[in-house]
Amino acid sequence: APDLSNAALKSVSSLMGLQVFSRIISFALNQALVRLATPAVYGTVSIQLELLLNTILFLSREGFRNALLRADVKSDRGHSNRLVANIAVLPVYLGIPVAIFSSSFYLYFASAETKAQSRFHETVVIYTLAAVLELFAEPMHIR
Repeated sequence: APDLSNAALKSVSSLMGLQVFSRIISFALNQALVRLATPAVYGTVSIQLELLLNTILFLSREGFRNALLRADVKSDRGHSNRLVANIAVLPVYLGIPVAIFSSSFYLYFASAETKAQSRFHETVVIYTLAAVLELFAEPMHIR
């Protein structure tokens, strides 16, 4: 029992240390970003492009995640593993058209002031590719 509690204490302390370290790094990088970027660019990235990214990810994967949480996969192990593996790939197939449609929709309806920012179209493409890349990791997350 003492070895188990020592191991648990070490694990908890290392996880807390990792959380504190990651928060400090995030804070420092955000402060640097606020100082380097103009308010218009910072607002576009932190609000509009994050909304685009979260919209693509939400529409592509949340329904499948919720369906798999409610699925009864206790019966036949081999059959249920194949079923989960097949369903886990669906967010990737659905996510690519959703990403293309959402990005095109955003590029078309963005304000002229937003479109006038330098490297705006390239940034939207990068955010779209990042969303698709995150969707490629979804089957492993579901498993």
